[in-house]
Amino acid sequence: MEAIGDVASSLFEGGSELYGYNRAGFIFDESMRQEREYQEQNMRVKQFLLYREDVRDLVELTTGKMDSYILPVSFMLGACILILVEGQVEDEPPWLLWLQVISLAEAVLYFFMSIWLAMHASVSAHSFGVRLLTQLVRLPVPRKQQINAARAMAEEFEGGGVKGMFKMPMVQNTPTTQIQEDGTFHAPSASSRGRVTLVPPDPQPSLGGSLQSVDSSQELVSGLRHIRLFRDLQSNWQAHDAYARVCMSLGTYALVHNIAYYLIGKCTYNLDCFAGAVGAAIICSTLGWLLLSIDIYFGTVWSALCGLFIVSGPLLAAIAAGLSKSTDPQFKLVYGIIVPIVFILNVIHICLCVYISRAEQLDQTKVALPTRFRNVLYLDVFGWLDEHRIRQAMTSSNSETNEVTVDDQTTSVLPGACLQSLREECAKLAEGIRTEIEMWECDQNRPNIRSIPKIRHQLKHLRQQFNAEANQLGVEKAIQRVDVPEAAVGVWMRVMWTAGATHAEYFVDADTGEAKMQAPPGVLVSCLDNIQEQITELHHRIEALRKSGVQTKASSGNIETRFSDAFDNSNMVGKKNGVEHEFSAQSRRSAQEVRFGGWQAAGGGFEHAFDETVVSAATFHPRRASRRESSRAPGQVPWYTFIFLSAMLMLTWISGTVFFVFRISLGIVTVESGTDPKDLDVIHGMRLAFGYDDWPTTVVGAQFQNLACHANVGSIGFVVEKYGVYTIPLKMDAEVINQSRELADQKLAVDRCLAQEPAFQSGGIGGLNLECEDQCVAVLISLQGDRVLRCPLPRREHGVATRTLDSPMFEVPRDGRLLLRAPLSESTLGAWALPHGSWMGACATDQDLFLLAAHASSADVWRFDLPDVFSLHRHALVPTQVLHQS
Repeated sequence: MEAIGDVASSLFEGGSELYGYNRAGFIFDESMRQEREYQEQNMRVKQFLLYREDVRDLVELTTGKMDSYILPVSFMLGACILILVEGQVEDEPPWLLWLQVISLAEAVLYFFMSIWLAMHASVSAHSFGVRLLTQLVRLPVPRKQQINAARAMAEEFEGGGVKGMFKMPMVQNTPTTQIQEDGTFHAPSASSRGRVTLVPPDPQPSLGGSLQSVDSSQELVSGLRHIRLFRDLQSNWQAHDAYARVCMSLGTYALVHNIAYYLIGKCTYNLDCFAGAVGAAIICSTLGWLLLSIDIYFGTVWSALCGLFIVSGPLLAAIAAGLSKSTDPQFKLVYGIIVPIVFILNVIHICLCVYISRAEQLDQTKVALPTRFRNVLYLDVFGWLDEHRIRQAMTSSNSETNEVTVDDQTTSVLPGACLQSLREECAKLAEGIRTEIEMWECDQNRPNIRSIPKIRHQLKHLRQQFNAEANQLGVEKAIQRVDVPEAAVGVWMRVMWTAGATHAEYFVDADTGEAKMQAPPGVLVSCLDNIQEQITELHHRIEALRKSGVQTKASSGNIETRFSDAFDNSNMVGKKNGVEHEFSAQSRRSAQEVRFGGWQAAGGGFEHAFDETVVSAATFHPRRASRRESSRAPGQVPWYTFIFLSAMLMLTWISGTVFFVFRISLGIVTVESGTDPKDLDVIHGMRLAFGYDDWPTTVVGAQFQNLACHANVGSIGFVVEKYGVYTIPLKMDAEVINQSRELADQKLAVDRCLAQEPAFQSGGIGGLNLECEDQCVAVLISLQGDRVLRCPLPRREHGVATRTLDSPMFEVPRDGRLLLRAPLSESTLGAWALPHGSWMGACATDQDLFLLAAHASSADVWRFDLPDVFSLHRHALVPTQVLHQS
């Protein structure tokens, strides 16, 4: 008995030791597994933090560029407005004014278009980036059931049976699969020649939302799912980004040409400096050529050709402006030939710019981009990668198909048993999806479908998707109906009702149509989002079959790692011993959130929400696809807008060319009276009346307009400047020198009159007339000629102001002639040739004729002998009607 007792005691002690040993091993294994699961959850969250940072960086690439575009374009647009308001050239010929105004309008149009495209690209990129961050690239934060799945209960050790509790160490140990460094699984018995080992897929491929293999040389960052999706979304703003830069460049070229034409007119017609006009034309056009060379790719021939057309236009315009002031008939003939050539060169220039900026559609992206512009390089940071390597990385990231290693050689074809199993899984999944869709289409659910249009459209879309996948599978009639799992006591449909910002969720029994606000415990819950995920999973499995040699229709997508039943059992809730459990078909891998972006991210089929149509580009709200504006891809809208704008500008330039060709051919650019100045009599008695050194104050930079004088104000002359009036003595003798007080009084009267009308003075003064009857009045004419200001002058202390008859008026056109006009008509009473100079105005007293000669820094007043015809016509005229203040 003692022996039996000793044996029993030994067995009990041995059993206790074995039990304790196995229990401790179980707890250790589960603790390590739990730590690994939690560590993987943390790594997954950090990985998606990096993904979200990637999206922000990619969005910032566009928004930052657009901000850098808008600021300088706004400044240049302001410069255009300033030139339009202040950049006026006096006596500029019509053809040069046309060149200046149209080039300025061209710059304004391109600048406005650049700002508009830049704003669209910035808003679109930021909006789609936010859409990615809020709907797809979410943090895969584990839910409570996944955290619970990572833990283990000590009581589970007892569920392993007696064999597991009393397993002998080193005796009943079975060979386990070993994971090699290359990721392949090898069993200890697989050392024989001709072994077949399976290379499993990445346990967490990108689309499934799992961790990427960081040490794989076959995978590139461009193959990651969020990167590929963002690059697809770029089609909504990529072309706007590119053409914003193109319009900014073309607007800058036009602005440079406008500045060149402005300087040509200013130097030639106001400053009388032909060399300065030629130099300005060469410098500005060379600047435009250099900017074009920086922006555009072209060879030596194209570079020389562009430089020729860019430089030739302003240079020939400067030469034509210089020839226009000549009185030589041969020079006039050359001038008439050069002006149309300048217009033709401008037409060729804009046509060349449009040709260089033409769009080319890349691959199948439906994005039209100006590939000759260097800035296209900076649209996609992954553009430098070889397309073959990118596709290889995408295939490596997307493929779920197991690779087979046979004698150290790998193939992507699944073994026959695996193919058969995958076919069965596809058939089972397809039948489950069909059963669930039919359940939603049953009579009990028709009221919900009719009352909620969103569900009706979504269900219709799911039916179309499933029919397409079932046709590819080709097993519609061969599959067998799947039984509902035993754990389920029924199937309820989850319905989401939405009205504006209000929404409510309720559940409908598929058999009876009963509706409740909460699903009963222990039932299967069907959701349209889950059906969408299952259809996507079916699509991925069919793709795996196709890649393995199965003859199915080609499709695209990524393979998820879930192999669940027809229904998403994660929604089935039950109670066991007061603790919540989930009836899931997944193993302990359900402790990880395998969906890309976590459970908060968009479900399967979300790619349809990020399409490349104008519907998604214009708004995030649904629109009817039958509208005409939906027929054009957003990547092509900027190109069509740009070509329409450029065609309008080309038509304008061509119209100007035709107009001035006919104008010159008809001889309209000849002098007004048709008389050459060299055939006229020369005015005599030229002598200086008031020189540069005689000015009482500095007049550097003054813009002189006219000269006025009258016999009733004595020998006082009124020199009109753009923003003021000067009084000067016209005769340098002792009598006038002693009348400095009278000069000051006359100027003070005019200054006080202008001070009372600041708006008139700020608008500029264009001329001055003197009307003298009982008292002399200075009639100031505005620069635009639409207003007059009457300023009474003080009576003279010496002499009597007699009532006089109005006299003929002298006019000084810019062709080297002096004309005498009748005051009541436009008829010419006489014409004389003037000495060479820049004459601005003329006036006459009883005995002398005075002319104002303006220079770059000052002005002189010259005195001439009064022609006899002036006195003859003056006594024959009647008084004119007195002007009244408007």
